[in-house]
Amino acid sequence: MILIQMTDLQVGTWSPNTGASVNPVPADAITGNDVIDNGQEVMQVTEVGTKQYAGGLVSATCPLPLINGVPLPYIRAKWKFKLSQQAIDLLHALEMDLKPVFPPAPNSATQVQGTYDLSTQWNKIAQQWQIDDATYKWASTGIAENPLVADQWVSYTVDYKLDFTKKVHSVLRIQVGSAPAQDIPTSMQNIPAMITNWAMYVDNVPQPLIKPQFQIDFDTTPGGIQVEFTLDIDMSDTPFS
Repeated sequence: MILIQMTDLQVGTWSPNTGASVNPVPADAITGNDVIDNGQEVMQVTEVGTKQYAGGLVSATCPLPLINGVPLPYIRAKWKFKLSQQAIDLLHALEMDLKPVFPPAPNSATQVQGTYDLSTQWNKIAQQWQIDDATYKWASTGIAENPLVADQWVSYTVDYKLDFTKKVHSVLRIQVGSAPAQDIPTSMQNIPAMITNWAMYVDNVPQPLIKPQFQIDFDTTPGGIQVEFTLDIDMSDTPFS
């Protein structure tokens, strides 16, 4: 078994985005800052909105590790997050995504099929964990394990499989807290990779990347939401047990 571990990805620069491509109703502002919580460095996200259903995200750009020139096909994202009761009251959806890019676009004017949209969210209104379908729209998984517990750290683990030859990905299972992991229906797997011009440039040379994203969407009552999170990512050549 080959295992690559990317730890403490919450540390560093997470860039804000409130554009229309993120959410039809943009948040007024969103920021991500390193803070210390009980001795641990975490990312604290603060979002302010004055309109119903406003939303925004913060994201990081990380090099995508390669083995013999290709990424490992199995990915496990290990999130932990903590919300206040006010955040829970105002929340519509809490979204945690990974976007691996392989191959990268050769330049900004060229688009290639190689961005894998590993998006998941807890929809508080639907009381469902949702993932992207083949048209990149939210689809309910049938998994209803509620992660919203005020002022407590909650773990959220997602297993993925990527096929870089067929250019498809699958969300295999999710686990919330200490509840048993639950499999995603096979009918919701093998989602085509997106076509984008994404790349990470090192000395002006395009490189593969992985972009974690953390998004907050308000429900009908706008206001202010603050969430803390951490993130580790494991990659393997064999499925995780």
